[in-house]
Amino acid sequence: MKYVYSLLLFFSPLLLFAEEREVFDCVKYAVITNGKIQSLKGVEAKTDGGTVTAIGDGKFYWKLAEDDSVEFTFEHPQDQDVKNIKNVKIFLLSYGEGKVKIRWNGKTLSNQTIRKGVVKNELLLPNPKLQNTLKVVALTETGIQGLRIEWQEMGVGLELLQKIVAEDCEKYSRHTDSKECLLTNHPKKLSVWINAAEKNIPEGQYLYGLCYFHGIGVDKDEKEAVTWWRKAAEQNYAAAQYWLGYCYAHGTGVSKDEKEAVTWVRKAAEQNYAAAQFNLGGCYAFGTGVSKDEKEAVTWVRKAAEQNYVAAQFRLGFCYSKGTGVSKDEEEAVTWYRKAAEQNYAAAQCILGLCYAFGTGVSKDDKEAVTWLQRAEDQGHAEAKELQRQLRQPQTKSFFDYLDDYISPLITY
Repeated sequence: MKYVYSLLLFFSPLLLFAEEREVFDCVKYAVITNGKIQSLKGVEAKTDGGTVTAIGDGKFYWKLAEDDSVEFTFEHPQDQDVKNIKNVKIFLLSYGEGKVKIRWNGKTLSNQTIRKGVVKNELLLPNPKLQNTLKVVALTETGIQGLRIEWQEMGVGLELLQKIVAEDCEKYSRHTDSKECLLTNHPKKLSVWINAAEKNIPEGQYLYGLCYFHGIGVDKDEKEAVTWWRKAAEQNYAAAQYWLGYCYAHGTGVSKDEKEAVTWVRKAAEQNYAAAQFNLGGCYAFGTGVSKDEKEAVTWVRKAAEQNYVAAQFRLGFCYSKGTGVSKDEEEAVTWYRKAAEQNYAAAQCILGLCYAFGTGVSKDDKEAVTWLQRAEDQGHAEAKELQRQLRQPQTKSFFDYLDDYISPLITY
């Protein structure tokens, strides 16, 4: 009689990283006796009898008559890299002498003599696949007390894992480009981020939250994004604190709460996170979640601008142009507009062009004015095209008229 058993082994998520691998989940195994799994370590498995969770060395056995066989099928999730499964071995436990033939994925590996009382009749199983079959065929009447299948899972150690996700966070932390970067890179990185998130590494939790927020690699779920960002934020991870604040400010995945938004944005800003500093400045500028305070707004915007945060540089220049929260200073305004314009920020290029057109904070230079306005127009900035048209006409407006008509509506946080 032939006995056929199906064993489904669910491996823990494996990390897919091409270099510098380390073992972090060493040996996992299942001991099969009498056709059932009697001992588990770090896995769940199913047999015809349901989920087995028993721990302990099995005491049962089965006896194979000549030409009888027992067969097991091993599977693991399709999105895992089989190269991460290493050193698959079997150990036959015997209560009597006998000979068996071992077949692995349809190929005969060897004929084995089973020795009485010998625990480690060991055999290495090569080249594991997504689905594997192991078949033990009796060549003589054979008494097998048990069968132990052992393997190693290869992955990235915690220290290296933290390094990987930290580097990814540097790429994907900015609000403006996070979605584009994630779309490009998530297929090869998502399993890494999930693994890191589940190991309570805040960078991984932050990135996993971004995936849920944008619906990249997972179904879009703003509440789930908030869940993961909160985990990272409570570990004082600045980017997650900023995004959690963003969610509270907009009522995204959580009930809108402007004061709670300021609480989290401030935590990130105090860690020198530029986007949070800029947005905290906006809260003070408009009195959102805090009392309106234009000087305090400039304080936080300046902190972000000094970190080369382009929107803050543009906003700080505008504050100097208008004398909002700071003494009016047209030359200082041009300094900050130029910093933003040189980073290809279209609104700053537009206003810098106006400064040259009117000689405001800089020597009048019509050619330079056209240069900067054209650079803005080349980026699709509609106001730049209209401004160039109007500046070719006899002028009845001042620099500040244009500032109010065309630039003020662009000021956001």
